Amino acid sequence: MNNISEMVVPRMIDTARYLGIGLIILGLIAVFAPTVTGMTIGVIVGILLVVSGFLRIAFAWVAMSWGDAILRFLFGILALIAGIVMISDPALGLRVITIVAIAYLVVDGISNIVLQSDCHRQPAVAGSS
Repeated sequence: MNNISEMVVPRMIDTARYLGIGLIILGLIAVFAPTVTGMTIGVIVGILLVVSGFLRIAFAWVAMSWGDAILRFLFGILALIAGIVMISDPALGLRVITIVAIAYLVVDGISNIVLQSDCHRQPAVAGSS
């Protein structure tokens, strides 16, 4: 091995080890304090929504048409309001995330059942098994 890899590889291994220990600790906290974990994730999502809202509003002015600009601006305002609500009331944000996840899973499950039952009615394609 050359000089650079002799210096870099041990530091990378140490970094990976510390990262692994940190992830184990975060995992244990998530298991033993799920409410705190959920609220923390809600606040993080809220922060991301606020940033996204500001960026959408800022980039609304470079849209190709007025309709596109207005739509981008309105979605930016919506993201900004949702982010502020999630940051100011993490419990509400956690409930909203849960309801959206439940709705998504129910709609996805129903659509899979409908699509699967529709596939059985289709005639078989020649050459398929």
